[in-house]
Amino acid sequence: MFRSISSLLAWILPGLFVPVATLAETAPRTGSELVLLETVDPEVETRGHDLDRLAAWLGDARVVGLGENPHGVDDFHRLAHRIFRHLVEHEGFGVFALEIEQAHARRLDDYVLGRRDDLEALLAQRWWVEKVFYDRALADLLRWMRRHNESGGPPVRFAGYDMKQPAFAFEELRDELDVELRESATGFFREIEALGGLGVFPNLSGFTGEWSLDLPPSAGNRRLEVETWARGVGMSHGSKGLFLQAISPSAGRITRDAALSAAEITGGQTRLTLDVELPADVTQLSLRLYHRGNGTVWMTVPRLRLDGEARDEEIDLAALQVWPLLFPALQVDDYNYQLDPHLRIEGLETLRIDCSQAVDRGLRAVAMLRKLTAMASASAGESERAHQQQRVRLIEQAVFWRTLVETNRDVFLAENLLRLAEERFPEQRILVLAHRSHTERIRNRMGQFLAESLGTDYLTVTLGAVSGEHHYWSSFRDQGFDAPLERLPIDPARHGGPMADLLREASDGRDLLFHVWEARESDTWRDRLQKQLPPKELGPEILILLGGVVGIEE
Repeated sequence: MFRSISSLLAWILPGLFVPVATLAETAPRTGSELVLLETVDPEVETRGHDLDRLAAWLGDARVVGLGENPHGVDDFHRLAHRIFRHLVEHEGFGVFALEIEQAHARRLDDYVLGRRDDLEALLAQRWWVEKVFYDRALADLLRWMRRHNESGGPPVRFAGYDMKQPAFAFEELRDELDVELRESATGFFREIEALGGLGVFPNLSGFTGEWSLDLPPSAGNRRLEVETWARGVGMSHGSKGLFLQAISPSAGRITRDAALSAAEITGGQTRLTLDVELPADVTQLSLRLYHRGNGTVWMTVPRLRLDGEARDEEIDLAALQVWPLLFPALQVDDYNYQLDPHLRIEGLETLRIDCSQAVDRGLRAVAMLRKLTAMASASAGESERAHQQQRVRLIEQAVFWRTLVETNRDVFLAENLLRLAEERFPEQRILVLAHRSHTERIRNRMGQFLAESLGTDYLTVTLGAVSGEHHYWSSFRDQGFDAPLERLPIDPARHGGPMADLLREASDGRDLLFHVWEARESDTWRDRLQKQLPPKELGPEILILLGGVVGIEE
């Protein structure tokens, strides 16, 4: 279904907000690209003209990505509830999918279906749900979904599609196995848990060591040549290589990367080279050696030639700066490094970089768990076998992301959502809530993968804010998720976009819905949007912009 994506691109926040003259004049209730939002509160009685217009814009799309920026905004969550309720009652939607673990969401779905009553305990079982996403607003949505199902109408369902925390998936799998197999399965999962760092962002930089170099002034462009040698053993995945970055006032950021895959480096030694023309105004550059994967790698100290002149004295292993963990309270450092006195390549000193054996043990354990499950389910029915395989797949995804077998989590998010849409709920329309960086058609993100697979059956709506607050951690980098959540101010530029100030002034702070894609083609908006918005594939079809939002309510 997918091709693997080898790198996670930087978070993109395209400018999506446009100025208006007078909303009363340019935004009639029908036949316009812009409509005033009546309320965010799902319990307030309104005419519903705003959501009627939204539904018309959505057409027959089966899957709608509702992207929030940032997380932790109560008004976003209450509005998502209101939108879902309207789409259920008037447009035949039947599934609300949230950016949480699939196995945890199944327990919440059991509450929605009336199979259990311990909602508060279920919400408290995972910090991501309890502290970041909804809290009170999620509980209100789930209670409404249950009341709706008890009323006898077409049932609605709750689903998740994330994979960061695999413990619930394993508990479900273990309980479905025969008793005599559970001990072996538990042993494999303990090896997986021994990896540490599951459930949070992995150390995507792996081992990265950097030198910062000064260049002498120059009257013209210069040619820089860099050479290093690499050797590796025991590698089954990942990449390693040599990376250069320079900043030019005239040309901007200049980068070059010489990378080797695991297959390319295993065995003998390999030469890596960079050859780049640097503008005269480049006075500083950085060189990086990196190892992102399992096994052991040896890399020589880079050799430099600037305009043909050797500058080997510029590189000293003692000056190597190794990148620290981005989230030291949450991540595990898998790498050890040292100067190897026993190995020289081409007469040069080598830096030995070892990835922890725990990574290999974790990968072997998930492979054994998959084999055990396949044997156990060989005689099971097709549906039962598919359920067990999907539980193993969720565990496998968490391990692969943690160990950098696949560094792009959005590959897995899209895979799991498509499985929901095509296999679990093939006849249902689905509203998907996630961060906008996942839902929008950003290259190598979930939204792009869904659009490629579903075509016009996938549309996006983005929730933005220009003022107020959101609830999030400000100090979890060093304290972890035990750090208290704080109420942080909304940043109009980051959470609203470059045109937010003009829009806010023109609308007197009123909330609105705006059909971005239709506006691109209209006489009223075309010229205004031409230079303000990215290509269509990098933004949402529809924008909902709020002001004065509040953080999640506990």
